[in-house]
Amino acid sequence: MRVSKLWSIACAEIRSCRRLARTWVMAAVAVICGSFVWLVQSFTHMFGSYVSASAGTLGPHFAISQIGRMTLLTFTFGIVFLAFDIRQRDVRDRIGATIDVRPMTNLELITGRLFGIVFLFAVPAMTLIVLMCGFGLIAEVFNFGFGSVIEPVSVVAFLFWDLLPNLLFWGSLTMLVAVIVRFRMLVVLIMLVLVFGYYYLSSQIPFFLASALATYTGLDSLPSAIAPQFFNTDIVFNRLYVILLTIGMLGLTSVLYPRQAKLQERQFFAITGSSAIVIAIFGIYALVNSKLLELEQVEEWALLHKQFQTHSDTNIESISGEVEIFPGRSIRLDLVLSVSSVTSDPVDIWLFSLNHRYKIDTLELNGEETKDYDFEDGLLSVPNHNMGTTGAEIRIVAKGVPDPMFAYLDSSLSWKDMNYVQALAARQFGTKSYIFHPGFVVLVPGVSWFPSSGSAYGQSNLESRPQDFYHVDLHVTVPKNWIVAGPGSRTLTDEKKRTQYRFKPKNPVSEVALVASNFERRSFTIEDTKFELLISKKHAKNLKLLEPVVPALKEWIEERMTQARKLGISYPYDTLSFVEVPLPLRTYGGGWKMDSVYSPPGIQMIRESGLPIARFDYAINSQDAELTEDEEKLSAFVLQLLLAFFENDFEGGSPLLNLGRNLVSHQTKPSGSGAVAIEYLVGEIANELVMGTDGYFSIHTALEGNRVSDLRTSVMWAGGDFGAKARLEKLEFRKRFSNRPSIWEKAIGTPLTSFDLEQDTMNSYHALILKVDALKNLVLDVADENDVGSFLRDLIAQYRGGNYTEEDLHNTALNAGVDFRDLLGNWLHSAEIPGFVVAEPNLERLENPDSDEVVYQSSFFIRNDETVDGFVTVSSGEEGELGFQKSTPFRVPSKTTLQIAIQTIDHPRQVLVHPYFSHNRGLLRVNIVEHDDEIPLTSVSLPHITEVDWILHNEDSIIVDDLDAGFSVIGGADAINNSLFPKWVKYLFGGYDAELETDHGLLELNSAADSLDKNVFESVLWYRDSEASSFGRYRHTYVINFQRAEQTELTYSQYIPTPGKWKLEIHMPAIKRKRYTSTHSPGLGSIFWMQSSFRLANVQLEIKNLGLSNTIEFKPQEAKSGWNDLGLFDLEAGTVDVVLTPLSEGNTIGDAIRWTMAKEEN
Repeated sequence: MRVSKLWSIACAEIRSCRRLARTWVMAAVAVICGSFVWLVQSFTHMFGSYVSASAGTLGPHFAISQIGRMTLLTFTFGIVFLAFDIRQRDVRDRIGATIDVRPMTNLELITGRLFGIVFLFAVPAMTLIVLMCGFGLIAEVFNFGFGSVIEPVSVVAFLFWDLLPNLLFWGSLTMLVAVIVRFRMLVVLIMLVLVFGYYYLSSQIPFFLASALATYTGLDSLPSAIAPQFFNTDIVFNRLYVILLTIGMLGLTSVLYPRQAKLQERQFFAITGSSAIVIAIFGIYALVNSKLLELEQVEEWALLHKQFQTHSDTNIESISGEVEIFPGRSIRLDLVLSVSSVTSDPVDIWLFSLNHRYKIDTLELNGEETKDYDFEDGLLSVPNHNMGTTGAEIRIVAKGVPDPMFAYLDSSLSWKDMNYVQALAARQFGTKSYIFHPGFVVLVPGVSWFPSSGSAYGQSNLESRPQDFYHVDLHVTVPKNWIVAGPGSRTLTDEKKRTQYRFKPKNPVSEVALVASNFERRSFTIEDTKFELLISKKHAKNLKLLEPVVPALKEWIEERMTQARKLGISYPYDTLSFVEVPLPLRTYGGGWKMDSVYSPPGIQMIRESGLPIARFDYAINSQDAELTEDEEKLSAFVLQLLLAFFENDFEGGSPLLNLGRNLVSHQTKPSGSGAVAIEYLVGEIANELVMGTDGYFSIHTALEGNRVSDLRTSVMWAGGDFGAKARLEKLEFRKRFSNRPSIWEKAIGTPLTSFDLEQDTMNSYHALILKVDALKNLVLDVADENDVGSFLRDLIAQYRGGNYTEEDLHNTALNAGVDFRDLLGNWLHSAEIPGFVVAEPNLERLENPDSDEVVYQSSFFIRNDETVDGFVTVSSGEEGELGFQKSTPFRVPSKTTLQIAIQTIDHPRQVLVHPYFSHNRGLLRVNIVEHDDEIPLTSVSLPHITEVDWILHNEDSIIVDDLDAGFSVIGGADAINNSLFPKWVKYLFGGYDAELETDHGLLELNSAADSLDKNVFESVLWYRDSEASSFGRYRHTYVINFQRAEQTELTYSQYIPTPGKWKLEIHMPAIKRKRYTSTHSPGLGSIFWMQSSFRLANVQLEIKNLGLSNTIEFKPQEAKSGWNDLGLFDLEAGTVDVVLTPLSEGNTIGDAIRWTMAKEEN
């Protein structure tokens, strides 16, 4: 084939297609769709990127995969609608005979026409992408408020690797189908099914096969501006096979094309085309198989290392030597490890983990080179020939490039099981275990680039494997002018040909990470600790914008450090480096929790999608001139902006997530039973004392259904709008995911040491947050702050570089004046917790003859009806000058009732009881009289706390509450409406797939109403809701049904012990005017938000007792709030069922009923 002939044919096809109206329609639709996606992401980034560090991936910078995919899909349809009638169009235009006699082969004709069609759509597609990039570049240069440049390497990669191969592939397939089927409409139908089918099947591609099977980039990794990647091996082979398939289909099309051709020519094209398709299929199979083999290899490594998880007696005391980094090429290690036995007995073998891709050149044991060692599958074992000693010195000289698959072998996340939705979620959190780019290097401990003791499995499992701490003295060599962030302060030792730094922190470390590149640097020093920001020169623009925050930031840091010094704890290293890292670097590690890996010793990593590119300019410029023109106010505002920005991060890159905790955990960690909960409690106490703020991260939550889209939506709604001020809103993800009914059920019913961290990781983690946060608050509220600080100081001092047990924790705290056992009870090993009931509220005015000032005395009973003590605080007051006044915590002993009296000058409109961790699951409201003219006078001044003789239960009554075992409901059968659309379509337009929250077996109303999955107002299901006016022992809930069905009913069942006349009462919460909200999405790009109040339905109650029944009618809409008398009933001893069914339209509710034995009248 000659290029000139192909070009002539292509030009003729272009001229022919340009005259078709569908060409322009499809091009316009494709351009509009692509532009719409770009506009949405640009506005989202403009208005939302300042809200959260996780919002950067919503913007156009790294969005070529989203923009490109939409562009690719729409232009593919264009290709289909131009190529489906390729032969019929010639006949219709009366040029078929002319084409048949032209001196060209069928392959030349088909290929030239395909090139023409592809060119016709590729040009506007490229133009659209280039215009987007151009506008973004101009917007950044001239500081427009809208628009950002798309990462250029990812754009070129999309145009080269995605656009052209895909358009050629779908065009050739359409032509092949067209010459086989011959019926135009059938061709279109088949191709639309194939296109949609392909995108549907691609939505089912497991994450680890995406790079092998997907024909577009970006699914397996995010782009990066500071470590760009144009291609990888998988992309090259994948596109090679796509081109082979295209060639094969063109060959077969030329054979079947209804035009005269030589037999020899047809046979050649048939064989060539078939061979190309066969080779492509086998190539794709080999590529997929290679991915499967990689995963099998990882599983084999994990199994091997798991066998040695608890069998290592090797303790590394120090590591010194050299690390030479040749970015993109290799790493050379020359290290000396001083090791000892964990026990006092000599060991047979010194065992270490090191990435298997290293090649060990030299290994010396106690100064003598030895070949007697084994290094295979990442395990290095060195026999101890000198059995008379418990220590040794080992020198390792090795070189290589770490295998990225040899990372986080103990991860609780199985990549094999990840579907398309989870892949998109995981992609946002990074997919590369480390970065080894010619322009950027990030070496994290999880990839075993640096030797560690024992196996690489279970290093974070403190209950079965103590943490190893060691001293380091490293010389790190990098390219000239590069800066390295590492464990603490660095000293420049050489900068002739290459740059060398020395890291020798004064305190031990548990792991070593290095981040190196040619950074832009900013720094300041406070109290001998250096704080530095290392950011790519490409992203230095935001540094100038954030300059006003420096005074307030310094003051804030100084306050934190003063507080830490006052408590006797301090940052363990001389330097803390905040360093920008590429977006593809994964934020989560291994183990059960898969916690953030962005806070190794001496380093706090920041994703390039966050602080470096966030549109703080919108948030600042939208404020009033009074604020922006006052330097002090502006500095304070920007500081609050940054604190909210990082607190709202859900990707694991927030400095607020671990900095406070690391004051302790980087120096010592617990071991043995309960170590996970102990480490979390100690870390939370340190973080609260020093930082006073917190963050949230859980990769398991992110991979639950379509949770990432849910989180993104929260960020977008919290953002700004045209002409509106930027809001500083804290999204409280931590509270949102931990304070849920299902989490409460787990936290209440299971001791901390019995949480199933491996199998039920997400719920266990949230239960840990819920319970330990409450215990932390109790400790800090009751114990003296200085005593708590002394406890942390002594714990670090005594166990620095080692581990401590539960007993060590309690003894250290007790010596410092903090009695954990007295405050928290058996907090680790028991599930028993207090439960409080408030009753007998009373409000009086105290007589005061010496003054005209009115003093109010409010009192109430509070009873702890459980078998363990509990603490509460009481607040009273109202919104006003004084606000709420909160008491100090006080103990309520088990099975004890206290009378609480509060004397205030203001009328105590509200009195609230705040338990820490109890069956109540929240605060308790004490109902106080509201009108001054009804308040009686008294001369008795009650003490603040008095123990009284009062019991909870009324023995004459039997109550069935909606949370009791005797309560049950029957609803309709419309639990979930399954969408007919593929999941990727539903998720793209706002659908929801996370498991709906349940409360005591029923769907929790607020969770269901906000899920987008179903309009609860049209549901015949029962939901459980909370309401303070509902009846309840510890919790006040009721059930509600919005749409009755034939089988809608609820039953109160209870055993009646004595025959006779019994009075029946039903409890009604005060919800007649309550407004309910429902948010619903049908999955087609629309979200309906509704709020309404409803009438209560008339109901029928049937009382069933030993085969007999009575039926009565009740009108809840006309009933009073509280208990309503339904009459007397003759009952026999035995089970009585009260069945409630709706009689009219409206809401049907169920709260509680009460049976009371009628007293005889004289």
